[in-house]
Amino acid sequence: MRKKKLPFTDVGHTLTIEGTCVSEDARFAIHGLLPGEQALIVPLKKKKGQWVCQAQNIEQDHPARVIPVCAHAAQCGGCSFQHFDRSAQLAFKRDWLQALFDDCS
Repeated sequence: MRKKKLPFTDVGHTLTIEGTCVSEDARFAIHGLLPGEQALIVPLKKKKGQWVCQAQNIEQDHPARVIPVCAHAAQCGGCSFQHFDRSAQLAFKRDWLQALFDDCS
């Protein structure tokens, strides 16, 4: 699969802020993409039935996107939320946990 802009629908995010999206014929896990953002994505490898991708040239930023404090945040991955505003991070984590509890009841 070559680098190209792919039409996708945002279907959720993992707690590691990995976007999960689908197109007409494939499923994607996109590191670094915030909810609702649109970007040119680069498929890197196929893993567990979905393409693991890197977001490049984000065309529509999330309002809570910020510049990470650490210059190595994009390459390291140890601080997966540094590009997300602190208050938005907390709201995202709260909603994610609430959805888990809702699924259990």
